[in-house]
Amino acid sequence: MAFYVDTILFIVKQYEEEITYKLLSQKLIDSGYYWRFNVNVILRADSKTQMESLAIGVNNGIIKPDEARNELDRPIADGGDRLYANGNYIPLTLAGKQYGAVVDSEGGEE
Repeated sequence: MAFYVDTILFIVKQYEEEITYKLLSQKLIDSGYYWRFNVNVILRADSKTQMESLAIGVNNGIIKPDEARNELDRPIADGGDRLYANGNYIPLTLAGKQYGAVVDSEGGEE
C-alpha cells in the first residue's frame, strides 16, 4: 500500500494528465472528458473481502448491482442498473409513518 501511495499513484497521475492533454481535444476536455487509469486492480483483496466490500456498496446505495457485477467480470442482470438501499433507514421525523399514509420526502402526506 505504501508503494502504491508513495510511488505509483504519483506516476499514474502524471500519465493521466499527459494523455488527457495530448490525446483529447480542448473541446472534449472542456466538456469534462479526461483520461483515467483503473488502479483498483492493485488494491484487489481476497475474494471474501472483495465480495463483502461490493455487498456493502450495493446495500447502501453507493454502487449499482451491475457495477458490482462488472467488478467481478460477471454479466449484467435485469434490474441491476438501479441503486438500492436498506429500507430500514428513514428520517426520525418519518418513524412509524411507513405503516400509514404515503409520505413525501419532506414528511408531508400525499
